[in-house]
Amino acid sequence: MSSAAAPAAVGSGKELANPPADGISNLRFSNHSNNLLVSSWDKTVRLYDADANVLKGEFVHPGAVLDCCFHDDSSGFSAGADHTVRRLVFSSSKEDVLGRHDGPVRCVEYSYAAGQVITGSWDKTVKCWDPRGVSGPEHTLVGTYAQPERVYSLSLVGNRLVVATAGRHVNIYDLRNMSQPEQKRDSSLKYQTRCVRCFPNGTGYALSSVEGRVSMEFFDLSESAQSKNLKGGPGVSGRVLPPVTGRSWVRVAVSSHCTGEGMLSSVTGNLKLAGTPFILSMQLLSIPYMEHLPPEGVMDL
Repeated sequence: MSSAAAPAAVGSGKELANPPADGISNLRFSNHSNNLLVSSWDKTVRLYDADANVLKGEFVHPGAVLDCCFHDDSSGFSAGADHTVRRLVFSSSKEDVLGRHDGPVRCVEYSYAAGQVITGSWDKTVKCWDPRGVSGPEHTLVGTYAQPERVYSLSLVGNRLVVATAGRHVNIYDLRNMSQPEQKRDSSLKYQTRCVRCFPNGTGYALSSVEGRVSMEFFDLSESAQSKNLKGGPGVSGRVLPPVTGRSWVRVAVSSHCTGEGMLSSVTGNLKLAGTPFILSMQLLSIPYMEHLPPEGVMDL
């Protein structure tokens, strides 16, 4: 007698068919559907329908793909270790070269506010591209902006761009005037920056480092705003958020006697380096109202 398969545990998720053959460098959900874009060290960028568990398309690059982002539901951009920025149209299987850096391209974002593709590279530059000129005679490069060190991560919210580099530097730009940064900062964390993500409400950003700590920083430089900054990790004084240590969804929530939203972040990878959590990527979905957080902070796993 055959028995029915046991139902999956609630919250356990599901494994997508046809996964990449090597490490995943990044993944992005579309803003308009459950399409999932995945870049990998196996030299591929793949588009999945996450609901149907179907691989909708795949592009193979000459080298490892270090980042990807959506343009619309059926197209996106990739950043490659072969120094190349590409536009990928899955609906027509068409691939265009948007431009090149002088080193591996570590990160790529599309700005809906500016209509530009923003890339950061280990050649110590950020470049802005106009994707509308990719198939025409017009040059697609809008501008090149020197950085103090290799670019490790960048993030956009509205017209604001945050660039995190080696040496723990953080540059904050207004895309409407890229001639110089609005603010130049150093990371408040002790070790090398791994990832930066802007708050969806546009008030600041989260910054993670290789030892597994995360800081919450505000753009507003007033004393009242800066007093709300948080750092997470063992041994950090003040309002502490514990380190992230799992291959799962992690939620930092306010306690039951407080009001306000929680913060949900996705860690797309977590390596161990001498026993220390190593955050590969973060996705911030909603940000807590910091004034409602209790002094000790709350971690809800």
